[in-house]
Amino acid sequence: MIRLLGWAIVFIAILLIGGVLAKMMLADSGVMMIAWNGWLVETTFWAGVGLILLSFVSILIIIQIWRGVAPTRLWQRFRQHRNQKAAKKETIQAINAWLSGQDDKAIQSLQRVADAGGSDRLPRAMTLALGWHQGDWLERQAELLAHDPELKTFAHAIAAQRLWLLNEPAQFMNHVQQHEALQHVPWLRQHYWQALYEQGHVEQLLDQAQVAANIHPDERNEWVAKAAIAALKRNFGNAENGRSILKKIPKAIKALESVVAVEIAYLVSIKEHDQAFKKLQSTLKQNTSEALLSLVHTIVVEPTKKLNLIEQHEPAQPSALYCRTAGQLNLALQLWGQAQNWLEKGWAHQDLQCGVLLADLFEQRNMPDQANKLYKQLALSKPILKVE
Repeated sequence: MIRLLGWAIVFIAILLIGGVLAKMMLADSGVMMIAWNGWLVETTFWAGVGLILLSFVSILIIIQIWRGVAPTRLWQRFRQHRNQKAAKKETIQAINAWLSGQDDKAIQSLQRVADAGGSDRLPRAMTLALGWHQGDWLERQAELLAHDPELKTFAHAIAAQRLWLLNEPAQFMNHVQQHEALQHVPWLRQHYWQALYEQGHVEQLLDQAQVAANIHPDERNEWVAKAAIAALKRNFGNAENGRSILKKIPKAIKALESVVAVEIAYLVSIKEHDQAFKKLQSTLKQNTSEALLSLVHTIVVEPTKKLNLIEQHEPAQPSALYCRTAGQLNLALQLWGQAQNWLEKGWAHQDLQCGVLLADLFEQRNMPDQANKLYKQLALSKPILKVE
């Protein structure tokens, strides 16, 4: 009641003041002249007062609107939104560059993320890289995939790495095969190829190693040779599959000594002895290798051909392996004197097999004293070379 009475008094006061002002305006309207820079504005006094009051109120209203709208704050919000969007984009570019082995590009993108004020995408991604052994890891992976599908390749890559660290090569290999993009991630590719090799998928490894991108040539050649050797060994005795594998092996890899040795063994396994001997001959013309010369025993051709071959490639300082090979070939041809000569040279290198063969030769030539003496030496000897 008291509040209502107060408002009534105010209302009555306003009416009285308005009446007094109205009477004054009717009695004498007055004159207001405003001169500025050669301009002259003339109006009644009360109209001028009203215009001034209206201008003042308008300014107050504009100031209030400016404070409410806050263009500076709006501009800051716009810049923040733009930076967050750019940081989110740069984060996925950094992750993809890292997955493809482009570390320099990844570092540059991460620097731009930092300059833009950071991104919430990066912490989410890091939650998968950490704590991979924890029980809720699969839940965190599912949450990330649902929240940010663009990180799908990253999430699957971390999942593959987790399986490898958990020593699950079969599951790791299946996971990588299900997500083909992972086969191009350098730090996963090594594990994947190793899994293929260990699981016996060497022919698939041979194909992939030859076409893989972003890999050093020496590393590629190492894997291709490794896969080629394993694939040929798995197909010993299988003429059709083995020849198909030989066609896949690059010429430079086929020229490697280790691959040549396995190829010769493969040809022997399918009874292609003449072809194996020709392969050995052509290889020795380019590079004399005592290890390859020792393979001549496994090839079924005329003994004189084999003896002529090793004599053509006799080294200046024959090793125990060469001496043993020459001694065995001379034994096969019953050239006892030459055989004894080579086996004695091999025994001088402390080669155990040369010593045994030489003792047997002494017995065959009715030389028991020399044989017994050599057997005693063999029993007490510590051979330098490993017995093959």
